[in-house]
Amino acid sequence: MDKREIFDKTVADYREVFDDDTPLTAETVLADLKSWDSMGQVTFLAKLSKTFSVKLKMKDIVKFRTVGDVTDCISELLH
Repeated sequence: MDKREIFDKTVADYREVFDDDTPLTAETVLADLKSWDSMGQVTFLAKLSKTFSVKLKMKDIVKFRTVGDVTDCISELLH
């Protein structure tokens, strides 16, 4: 799976969890999203873990600042 596919699936999961159609790019800062909250974040990360069949580690999660950070981490876990 290439980074574009990972990005697209990540965005789809974000839209499903947060019911938000804000345009997202790799540079989008997660904390700047109006719908972003702690409960949604937990649900979103669980959804990503299931979608990609990966285990996200806390040491990686705390580094997630942008959508690109999330997709980069998942890409590394898949390869």
